[in-house]
Amino acid sequence: MKRPFVLAVSLAAASWLSNVGSASADDLIEVASYKWTDQVTADRQYERTFTDTAPVAPLNLWMLVKASPEALKALAKRGKLPIYHQWFRLAITGTSAEGATEMIDSIPLDAGRADLVTRLGLEVERRGFFDWRTWSRKDNIRAGNWLVRVKYADNTPVRCGGQDCEFRITVK
Repeated sequence: MKRPFVLAVSLAAASWLSNVGSASADDLIEVASYKWTDQVTADRQYERTFTDTAPVAPLNLWMLVKASPEALKALAKRGKLPIYHQWFRLAITGTSAEGATEMIDSIPLDAGRADLVTRLGLEVERRGFFDWRTWSRKDNIRAGNWLVRVKYADNTPVRCGGQDCEFRITVK
């Protein structure tokens, strides 16, 4: 069952400019959508998607994230960037990385890179915010239940709809 993973934020440019100094990190970005996919194209779009299960083949967690340059600057100033996808394989008794209780991968996303903030300035002027498509990929994924947690660089969770951003899928 899909749960909505949208942060409650205001993306209007005026709102960002007036609130960035005092807003919590939870208020600065929005995970607008996500897809489990087998492929991401050159134009950063997803191909075939999966909901509850995916085949044993390369697997991507693709996300559309929205923010303002001011929000990203605030996150960078607080040591929150880059954002990471932390991949876990779930065992019957809990989260497991091939029998251990550690994550398998922590993959930094391009979301929030300094060069993106500069490059997306025109989109902000036009729309009041920008969005970017980002993803992480597991090439040699094993069968099992998988969990991806979205974390800031300081290991605090990115929040989605009032809860930690976590995405699950079964690989068969």
